[in-house]
Amino acid sequence: MLDADNHSDDLVIGQILKMLAEAESTVLLIDSLPGASPGKTSRLMESVFRHSAKCKLIHLAGENEMLKKMLKISQIHYQQNLKTEDLKKEIITSFREYRLPR
Repeated sequence: MLDADNHSDDLVIGQILKMLAEAESTVLLIDSLPGASPGKTSRLMESVFRHSAKCKLIHLAGENEMLKKMLKISQIHYQQNLKTEDLKKEIITSFREYRLPR
C-alpha cells in the first residue's frame, strides 16, 4: 500500500511509478476535493491507465470533474463514492479474483 498526493516529492512519485509498472495487480483509491488539481497524482493515474489490465479496481471518493474526465477518457471502469463497507467488499473481491501467473 502506497500513499501519494499532488504535493508528493518527485522521488516518491518515481518510486511508485516503478512499482506500478512491476506490479502484478493494482487497486487505485482516489480521494478528491471539488476543483482540486490532480497535480502529480495525474502521473500515477496515467501509469495505471497504461497498465490497465493489471488494475482490478479504481474508486473515486469525492467529486472532482477533472478526475472524472480522466477516468472516463481512460475507458477503465471505476466506481465512485461507495460506502466504506461496500468499498471493503469490492477490494476483497478484487483480490479474491486475482490469480498468480503460472
